[in-house]
Amino acid sequence: GQNVVTERARQAARATRGEILTYDGEPIQAVYFSSSGGHTASNEDVWTGSVPLPYLRGKEDPYDEPSPKHRWSTRINRRTLLQALSLHQGASVDGFLLGERSPDGRLMTIDILRSDGTETEIEASTFRTIINEEVEGNPLKSTWFDARRAGSDYVFEGRGHGHGVGLNQWGAHTMAKRGKSYREILSFYYSGVQIQHLGDTSSPPPLAEDPAA
Repeated sequence: GQNVVTERARQAARATRGEILTYDGEPIQAVYFSSSGGHTASNEDVWTGSVPLPYLRGKEDPYDEPSPKHRWSTRINRRTLLQALSLHQGASVDGFLLGERSPDGRLMTIDILRSDGTETEIEASTFRTIINEEVEGNPLKSTWFDARRAGSDYVFEGRGHGHGVGLNQWGAHTMAKRGKSYREILSFYYSGVQIQHLGDTSSPPPLAEDPAA
């Protein structure tokens, strides 16, 4: 990535050297992603079992609209998708149903329909990972989508790109172009945080963890 490091980026790094984001005096887990689709997510709604963190709260995001992944649509061959799910399940899969959603609209669960008539529930993030690993082009940009069958394909229509927790890169880009400062950008995407110098902080808080593969 050295070819995209500009002098302006170096100046920004030097100007903010030693500054970190904190909540109640402790460093935060400053997770980020590409595009929110219009609403960010709370960490516990994305990573099952994670402790709700007060600075990682989902909120409406009016700055994401310029993102090329603000809205997206993709078609996936039905046989290819079902083969990917069958490999993961170790059993033949006939289809899937959209399950529970978080308050912002992202899917939390997917019901897998096995050929023997049984069903099993998996996390939507796991479903997304399975499909993206087996289908060329990483077609599922997020877990915020609807799906329907269209002949030999499944059609997915979704919003955003990435897990949706914390700072939205496209949103930050839009805010900066509109003249917002880095402090305003960070305070918008991380609720209730402060900017402190590294030496003024105590031990780190519990971290929001990525989902298991």
